[in-house]
Amino acid sequence: MKHAHHFPTLRPRQPARLSGFGDGTLVDDTTPDFEADIGLADRQMLAAVLRQAGTAAAMRPQAEEAVPVLWTIPGFEGECRITTNFGDLPIKALRRRDMVKTISGAFREVKKVDAFRLDEDFLARHPAAQPVMIRAKALGGTHPQRPILVSPAQAAWLPRVGEGFKAKTALDLEGTPNVHRAHRSEITYYRFHLGEEDKVAIEGSWFVATPY
Repeated sequence: MKHAHHFPTLRPRQPARLSGFGDGTLVDDTTPDFEADIGLADRQMLAAVLRQAGTAAAMRPQAEEAVPVLWTIPGFEGECRITTNFGDLPIKALRRRDMVKTISGAFREVKKVDAFRLDEDFLARHPAAQPVMIRAKALGGTHPQRPILVSPAQAAWLPRVGEGFKAKTALDLEGTPNVHRAHRSEITYYRFHLGEEDKVAIEGSWFVATPY
């Protein structure tokens, strides 16, 4: 059983991090990018999501039937690889001030990184938060380079015939070839932003990173 002090069965998780430099040196950087507890802004955001199901019911430790939430927080499973100026890096190891590749070709600095762990109880009550599996080459027949798990609210930046590019969430893509809902007993979503909206390279595909 999960402890009642989780909010509510969500908690930030601080990943370990190795920073790489041009000379091949690896330095263990354990400076956290976020507090040990969820900050006020994130509490307010999560509360807004949970309010759709009735915040009081979601916060009670005793078992109650809950109205499913519409999950609106984007993010990636920790093993998804993001392109940085020192190579492809699992998102769970991404840290503030790392430089990531954007759609313009420029590398931009990460301004904030955090993570939310959804445990078995939360996912059982709110299955809409379950991740979406995007199989290799499911997007346009070329990308991503390997299967990835993302939040249903995570937007991909996709080419459209005669329309340029368009953002579509994983939820929008669910049910298209090789894109389907995955059921996990728990998952940690990692999210980040660059200070303003941009498109970043993850497993060879472009995904939208938006400030929060």
